[in-house]
Amino acid sequence: MVTETFRRQLRHESEKWWTEGLITSEFYQTLVDRYQLDALERDASNRFVAILMGLGGILLGLGIITFVAANWQDWTRSFRVVLLLSLFISVNVTGFYLWRRPAHKPGLQKLGHGLLLLGALILGANLALLSQMFHQSGNFYELLLVWSLGVLAMAYSLRLTSLSVLSLLLMGWGYGLGWVVWSGGFSTSLWQLLIQHMPLAASVLFIPLAYWCRSRVIFGLSAILVSVAIVFNLRPLSNLYYGGFVGSGWIAAIAFTLPPALLWVYHQNLFTLRKRTSTTAHVSPPSLLPTPYS
Repeated sequence: MVTETFRRQLRHESEKWWTEGLITSEFYQTLVDRYQLDALERDASNRFVAILMGLGGILLGLGIITFVAANWQDWTRSFRVVLLLSLFISVNVTGFYLWRRPAHKPGLQKLGHGLLLLGALILGANLALLSQMFHQSGNFYELLLVWSLGVLAMAYSLRLTSLSVLSLLLMGWGYGLGWVVWSGGFSTSLWQLLIQHMPLAASVLFIPLAYWCRSRVIFGLSAILVSVAIVFNLRPLSNLYYGGFVGSGWIAAIAFTLPPALLWVYHQNLFTLRKRTSTTAHVSPPSLLPTPYS
């Protein structure tokens, strides 16, 4: 990818070459058109405007949060529900519209991407506030798991690596807190089934997403989550059958060796499928005619 620093240096040097007569005006214009050297000032101006808009958006957001916090208790429940849902829908719709802008407007695409991430965060805030308004009691890890599944649905629909990573982090956080509750026997929630089968659930939910997004980051984080979940879920067996530290060591060795090996096979066979197909599609068949050197 051509950086702005390179473009500025190229414009400075190409103008010098043109002045000294080393290149023709046609070649200079070709460089200007190819690297868009005449748009450097416009890009800098657009970036400055984007920074101002970002700062203004942050200040506006803080003002809205302050206003809502001051009047939250005075509003009716129905109005609060409509407000939360309207905020979530409007942010995501605006973010999706800007994210789908043409590629020659990267500033708007980045703004839309940021709004989609903000929408994923608003989803978690809405879940927490709605559960509080309707007096739905539960553990914090359950909120994290539901939030993670909601962001995961957004990641599958948009194929965004950032949303996938956010969903993975929320799932890992929820699993850590849920495993403590499960191992202590403090809860009988249905979400404990997800905690007990987290290695399988993480493999089914996130490994296809990594292939769908063509992201090594999602693939690596999924492998880490699967390995850690196997270690912690099999930890009671190590204390039961092998006793203490030695059994835990064997379980950890198996958990951190077997899943990466299986995922590596998955990577080798499926991640490179499109690359192999595109490579073979451009290979011309060998000529059957004799060459002059045969």
